[in-house]
Amino acid sequence: MTIPRSIRRIAMRRALNAALSISLAGGLGSAAVLLTTPAAANASAINGTIARSETLSRSQYWVDQHVTYTQTGTWANDGYGKTYRRDCSGLVSMAWHLSNSYVTGDFQHAHDSTHPWTGVPGGLDGFQPGDAMVKSGHIELFVKWVNTANHGQGAYVYSFNSDGETVQNPYANSSFGNLGKNSWSDLQNYSPIRYDRITADATTTDIGLGTSIYSDGYLQVFATDARGVLRHLYMTNDGIWHETPPIATGVTGAPATTMYSDGNLQVFVKGTNGDLRHFYMTGDAVWHETPPIATGISSAPTATTYSDGNLQVFATGTSGQLRHFWMKPDATWIETPAIATGISGAPATTMYSDGNLQLFATGTSGQLRHFYMTNDAVWHETPTIATGLTSSPATTTYSDGKLQVFANGASGQLRHFWMKPDATWVETPAIATGATAAPATVTYTDGFLQVFTTDSTGRLRHLYMSSDAVWHETPALIDDLD
Repeated sequence: MTIPRSIRRIAMRRALNAALSISLAGGLGSAAVLLTTPAAANASAINGTIARSETLSRSQYWVDQHVTYTQTGTWANDGYGKTYRRDCSGLVSMAWHLSNSYVTGDFQHAHDSTHPWTGVPGGLDGFQPGDAMVKSGHIELFVKWVNTANHGQGAYVYSFNSDGETVQNPYANSSFGNLGKNSWSDLQNYSPIRYDRITADATTTDIGLGTSIYSDGYLQVFATDARGVLRHLYMTNDGIWHETPPIATGVTGAPATTMYSDGNLQVFVKGTNGDLRHFYMTGDAVWHETPPIATGISSAPTATTYSDGNLQVFATGTSGQLRHFWMKPDATWIETPAIATGISGAPATTMYSDGNLQLFATGTSGQLRHFYMTNDAVWHETPTIATGLTSSPATTTYSDGKLQVFANGASGQLRHFWMKPDATWVETPAIATGATAAPATVTYTDGFLQVFTTDSTGRLRHLYMSSDAVWHETPALIDDLD
């Protein structure tokens, strides 16, 4: 790989505040890790799929506009032409971008087509940003735990409470001097609910972790920073990280990367307008962008190279459908019929030892779903592997040929599943606790499984499994991602 002279050496612990993406050479795996930052407040449509970060940014808009509580006054604008009642249920209706200003009792109604919300899997401990908590006469929006590793310390919320008061929020006191914060005992009075169309934060700043081993043996990392710049880093054999000039701007969320059969690095990322963008690097270390592959994606993509050498890309559509694209030898892209619906967040893909494409995704009820494609290009869904997930999954194939999947559980535990030769799944004890970002995984050249996640203090955590199946955690790679 020819390195441009303008490359800058950077310290290992430099804060990326970004979305990192790593995927295995040869398409063994790719996954996204998500770290929430405010998204564009108008990214969704009324009653449409909405990212968790967007619900928070929409709530914050009323904070920034100093909207005050009233049940009888003029309704308030969401900044994009839709108005909502200025009370607690109006706030949640606005945050979820609903067509109506529902009342609190509506949010306690049994799930049906006009009440598209249900209980949060895992109860209070299963809260994710943008979920809501409701009790008789009042509803609030969950933002984050005070301490992800100890929910007993309470939670930060957006809450509308008293006539004339501005929105209580996690960042500054309201006009009445109240912070948006509930104790654990306060939370016991509420029932947690989740909007059907909310998605795991594919439109946040996604820290997508994986690795691509280039032909020179260097580990490659890609990042989308808070300015929407697609950045490229690589580590040389001396453990020093280097950064090349930026590849592109106007991108959002975690990139996905794989090696094509011609040996060229490939990168896929969501554009800020919802386009699926594609970049590739030729042997002279020059990056090229192709025309957009598709529009209307709502999640970070995942990518791999199939056994026939064709590039395969997957992403979640705006209606929760699992979309699949593949590239013909003439470099034209084909979209197949949707593989499934009811998907939340970004999918993860890998190639199994039998040569079949494998795809994992989190369903809207927190279930771990598994799909595989047989040689006749027909997709099959297996029984649900697990329930109670709170993140998008990550997947890789281990050096022994067994499929491995990782995802976060409702209490911040990092869960690990592997598939036996008879296609039954085994869940091991949790490999870590306090995980806040969706994990990412890779099998390194030494054969060891590698897993990355973050914690509530913004540390980028790295765990690996040695040959005796014991997990080890290294010192944090970066400690200020928050």
